[in-house]
Amino acid sequence: MYHGELEHSYPHSWRSKKPLIFRATPQWFFKMDFQDLREKSLSAIDGVRWIPSWGITRIRSMVETRPDWCLSRQRNWGVPIPAFTCESCGQTHIDDASIQFFTKMVREKGIEIWYSEETKDLLPPKTKCGKCGNDSFKKGNDILDVWFDSGVSNFSVLGERKDEPPADLYLEGSDQHRGWFQSSLWPSMALRGIPPYKAVLTHGYVLDEKGRAMSKSLGNGIDPTADIIQVYGADILRLWVSSLDFRDDIKVGKESLKIVSEQYRKIRNTFRYLLGNLDGHTPEQNLPFEELEELDRFYLSKLAGFVEDAVASYETYQFHQIYQKLILFCTVTLSQDYFDMIRDRMYCDLRDSKSRRSSSTALQYILDSLCILVAPILSFTAEEVWTSNGKKDSVFLQTFPDLKSWKNQSLEDKFESALQAREVVQKALEIARQEGKLGKSLEAALEIVSKSGPSFGELLPKETLELLFVVSQIHEKNPGMEVLSSHENEKFSVKVLKPLQGECPRCWRHTEDISKEGDLCGRCKSVVA
Repeated sequence: MYHGELEHSYPHSWRSKKPLIFRATPQWFFKMDFQDLREKSLSAIDGVRWIPSWGITRIRSMVETRPDWCLSRQRNWGVPIPAFTCESCGQTHIDDASIQFFTKMVREKGIEIWYSEETKDLLPPKTKCGKCGNDSFKKGNDILDVWFDSGVSNFSVLGERKDEPPADLYLEGSDQHRGWFQSSLWPSMALRGIPPYKAVLTHGYVLDEKGRAMSKSLGNGIDPTADIIQVYGADILRLWVSSLDFRDDIKVGKESLKIVSEQYRKIRNTFRYLLGNLDGHTPEQNLPFEELEELDRFYLSKLAGFVEDAVASYETYQFHQIYQKLILFCTVTLSQDYFDMIRDRMYCDLRDSKSRRSSSTALQYILDSLCILVAPILSFTAEEVWTSNGKKDSVFLQTFPDLKSWKNQSLEDKFESALQAREVVQKALEIARQEGKLGKSLEAALEIVSKSGPSFGELLPKETLELLFVVSQIHEKNPGMEVLSSHENEKFSVKVLKPLQGECPRCWRHTEDISKEGDLCGRCKSVVA
């Protein structure tokens, strides 16, 4: 007969790494199929919102195949199972009367009484064994599984909500489909007949920058307080978390935090610009929305679209989408485009002029909306900006703005048609700069021809187009000026022209009302008069 040694896998302790020895002992169990509990639970799972959506498949498969839940543990300390053993016949004694009696004692004296009081004092007076009639008992040493403790926590915290799932959201790592999500589901279904949660969100895990799990043995753990918050600040940590798709495992390291800190600086600079330009502006100076200039209403329409998208992303917990949209809105829509376009108004128009008040009103709306919108992520920054703008209450007492009435698709279409030429304009201006013929864009006039569709003059007033392209003059036909450069594509032809007029030393624009070099333009004369 052949004999030899075979290697096979064998369970080991995860902590000591030593082999385990199995021993069969009496235990307490939660019966999964009692009164169709499993089927009812599976049906209830279908009514829960699972984020990500694959979560429902994962938990259904586990609930379908799960054996009865072993509730008891043999530990020196924990929540005791209030069961007693008859010292005469060995019959287990536990009933409603004994449980209610012990519960009352715990409320009065605390859970420690199970270990400090005599057995006879833990039972109602005159308690007898239901099998042999003996009145002498020994208290049990079993405690409840700690997963049962956590599973019934919602009864304590949210116990008053009885007619619907008490928790709006359960949030944990993906391993909790086997753990907390189930240990909460079973008691709630057994006692309430409904699941304990309306939605369940699962996330991946934070790994080191090499993609390894953090552990003491590897020495690669990161202390959020010492390694991140004290170095970068709490809002950088919050922004970093929001920048990533939590559904997957994510890596953390100095490089990724550095990138996010640079993006945070751009957001903070946007707030700094808004606060600086609103210094001295009061809510009483705001214009009614319908009286705002078209350019300002266009960017408020863009703001409304951004807010609507961001709120929708909040509602679906897509924080990384909010991060991406926020960076794009702050760095491109505002800093690169809108702030550049209204600089002339903000710096050079009369302080109380309608045009400047229009832009100031729009900036105030943008500041308020952005501040409220980023508060769940950049909590400290949002509160700092909110109070710096003279607000007395907290930003966290506000609700997300509803700006749907500001959304104006026809206005956006009109401006977007004009903005399609901006890339061609910027290329033509850059050619003139590279050839040493041009410095800043306000030194230029433009001839813009639309090869198809309406002319620019039909889309927007000349004054608005000059702000849009940040130049001194717009012409549909060159009035005899020197051509500095040109560029075109299939839709537009652009020529950069040298204005015939001199430069206003205050606003740097070349306007037709400047008679000689060094003179102020008519607008600036009226402002400084």
